[in-house]
Amino acid sequence: MKKVNLASILIILIAFVFTITTVASSEDTELIKGKLVSLDKAKKTIVIQDKQGVETTIFFEDDAVFSRIERLKIEIGEKISVRYIIKNGKKIGTYIRSLRGC
Repeated sequence: MKKVNLASILIILIAFVFTITTVASSEDTELIKGKLVSLDKAKKTIVIQDKQGVETTIFFEDDAVFSRIERLKIEIGEKISVRYIIKNGKKIGTYIRSLRGC
């Protein structure tokens, strides 16, 4: 009987943690689309200009994400989309892709 109760509690706990993680990650991530205006490799930042002309600076902490710019051969003036989170008041890029041909 104890094994069944312990197993049930463990399954419920895992399901709860998974639900919390999924909700938190989907709510915290935002998406911006626009034109790449500038790129600073030393600071690992980019500036994107949206359709309304508003410029947004995105910081990158993960070298693998930032290096996608070179791997995908993204150039200044190209349309891109970036997923980011807000951390300590900064927009931290978590994913970048080219909208070339879209």
